[in-house]
Amino acid sequence: MKSLEKRHLNFKEIADMQDRLNAKADKKNPNWRAARTYQDFVLASVLEFAELIESAPWKWWKKAADTDWWNLKIEAIDMLHFMASAALLKGISDEDASYELGYQNNEKTMPIFDDKHAFINRDYAVELLNRVVTSSHDVKVIDEAMKCVGLEADEISAIYIAKYTLNEIRWAGGYDEGTYKKMKENGVEDNVFLKAIVDKFKTDESLKLGDLSQLVRETMAELA
Repeated sequence: MKSLEKRHLNFKEIADMQDRLNAKADKKNPNWRAARTYQDFVLASVLEFAELIESAPWKWWKKAADTDWWNLKIEAIDMLHFMASAALLKGISDEDASYELGYQNNEKTMPIFDDKHAFINRDYAVELLNRVVTSSHDVKVIDEAMKCVGLEADEISAIYIAKYTLNEIRWAGGYDEGTYKKMKENGVEDNVFLKAIVDKFKTDESLKLGDLSQLVRETMAELA
């Protein structure tokens, strides 16, 4: 795929890859557009957002837990999978096709947190949740979901391709039948091992997204 010869994907390129991935996800229904509804993907996006919130302190009635910074990003990218799918069902305009998700030029903030990054900003979280429910297909809402945890443009492409590749491995390994084991060494979930690969990609500008995908496959083969 030509998309994997690059380091950065625009929204249309992500959506095109998601289209292919969705066709593989349900072996009984490769025509996913006929089998799934827009509301399926809205619900999935909302539930991934809930998992994102669970990765950080939000319970004001107990001592703040440590924030799982990597999982925050993974859950945001999981939202991207489903929100891109919703956009595919609604139709993507030419303007949205060229849209680049994420922060540019080190401008990033993390509005999902309060000023001290100690707790989830619950007011903002509810506002964003409402936008996800009502407009999961809107590229600007998708962009906000990515930016809420500080994701930069190149990082979004890298984590998306890493998780895309991992999902292919999961399904090839019987994920849909319950035979694939997500927990690897010392009870660590497979997606945790993606972080080192993404970090390597971010620091080595000679690597393309196809190289990153191959590193994921090699790493998962070693852990199998």
